[in-house]
Amino acid sequence: MDFAAQVSRIALFLFALYYGITDGKTVELLVSNPMKGSDKNYVDFTTLRLTKDRDTRQLKVSGSFTIGKDMTEEELAYTLYVKSPRSKQFSTTPMYYKAGPICEFIKDDKEFYADAVKVSNLPAPGTCPFPKGTYTINNYLMNEDNIPNVPAGEYRVTITLKSLGKLISGYEAIAKIS
Repeated sequence: MDFAAQVSRIALFLFALYYGITDGKTVELLVSNPMKGSDKNYVDFTTLRLTKDRDTRQLKVSGSFTIGKDMTEEELAYTLYVKSPRSKQFSTTPMYYKAGPICEFIKDDKEFYADAVKVSNLPAPGTCPFPKGTYTINNYLMNEDNIPNVPAGEYRVTITLKSLGKLISGYEAIAKIS
């Protein structure tokens, strides 16, 4: 599986945790916040939403987000941690970690971005720098087969965007799956 596909699956996992969609298991969202240090002037996702489509029951992405600066070499990273049942602490070593330049991710992503372009005003795959602006996604239906099934436990997922090593945008969710 290529880098973009792996990142897409982790993003879908985050959405699954946030919205309680994990193969019939019970999901309790414990924390769901932008990370401290996130700059809403750089990336603002406040109107982007994920819901279940009423007719198809598929995950649907709709809404707008704003990019405040052209992006080229910013690093996008996804990290997944699991809490140890013995120590009751999240591991310091991630269960999953992927990072890379945002333009590389967008160019290579075949599971989400290429299809989302068809129902949005997002720039074409391969456009770099990713231009600043406000982008709207209109009812993009996700393929739920791409959401990984995970075992019961407590998970922390972080998605970060960094420029020159400094956090510019990030999101963290902690959920318990039973």
